[in-house]
Amino acid sequence: MGGGLAFLTKKQFNPANISNQKRVWEAEQRAEKEAKAARERAEQLKRERDDEELARARGGRTGGDRASLGFMYGPPPGLADEKKASGAAGDDSDDGDDPFGPRGGFGDDVDDRKPAAAAADAS
Repeated sequence: MGGGLAFLTKKQFNPANISNQKRVWEAEQRAEKEAKAARERAEQLKRERDDEELARARGGRTGGDRASLGFMYGPPPGLADEKKASGAAGDDSDDGDDPFGPRGGFGDDVDDRKPAAAAADAS
């Protein structure tokens, strides 16, 4: 005849209920994952700060890899000098900022070219 309070395990509020235990376990896993991510981020920030501090102590620039790759995103070193020289000589080429011209070196005139042998025969 026993069992008197066995029906309580089926109630929604009972901690012995399997679905409640599953919810608690999932919440613990989620909290553990968030804590781990926070620890990893803190370690990464510490490493970055240490690297910047070391760079400052050596007298170098700070900013990490982005500062060392800045040359890739700027104009070439001699481009400004070429523009000044071409502007002073009165060259009115309308190629804008593109160093390869308005069509980037490709266009319809490529198809109109004759082979070198045919050009020599025509002369």
